[in-house]
Amino acid sequence: MKNMENLNNNPRLKYLLSEYVKIQYESQADTSEDLLIREYNLLKSTNRLDDLWEMERMLSRWEKMKIDSDNRTLIEEPKIFDAARNLSYILKSRSI
Repeated sequence: MKNMENLNNNPRLKYLLSEYVKIQYESQADTSEDLLIREYNLLKSTNRLDDLWEMERMLSRWEKMKIDSDNRTLIEEPKIFDAARNLSYILKSRSI
């Protein structure tokens, strides 16, 4: 199977890869297109593309919680951080 060469036609994939790299390594990690393509090809070659889809599910949930912020109470606020922590734990546990 051919490796990806650019992300020009995949803005959502580029965003997911960028967020994945920031969570996986550190928030100030290099997110240049070359690095994102290498990360994608690595995930594909190690059969771990499902990490991206799991992250997309968690980010979508997190974004939905942020949209509902007008109706959020202080009791519900930690749910956003729980979603981020769960995502980070899932991704890091799979890389072991």
